[in-house]
Amino acid sequence: MDRKASMFGVKDLFTTINLMGGVVGMCLCIDGQPYYASISVLLGYLLGDTMDGWVARKLGTANEFGAEFDTISDHMSHVIAPAAIVYTVYIDQRLLPEPWMNQVLSIALAGSLVLTVSVRHARN
Repeated sequence: MDRKASMFGVKDLFTTINLMGGVVGMCLCIDGQPYYASISVLLGYLLGDTMDGWVARKLGTANEFGAEFDTISDHMSHVIAPAAIVYTVYIDQRLLPEPWMNQVLSIALAGSLVLTVSVRHARN
């Protein structure tokens, strides 16, 4: 088996579970179901992200590809999907008198989440 084909291994299946939790969460937000979206993100984290590094270390298969794939997957499931959930929840709350104000608030909350967590990920 060539080197590129062997880069994706068992550890990466767990990273994929984490990534797909975020993707499914995004799709559920588009469908207006933020409650189920949050469950999807949480399950992806519990079944995938908590296990991928441990599996890589136990099997001795940690590599640069896995580290990068994990970083990208974490960004999707810990930043982008939660921001979509925040937006989806707050856009429907009617906390402010005008609809456009609710939209600005929702964008500001989701945007601040993306900004702060992205900066945190970039520093690591």
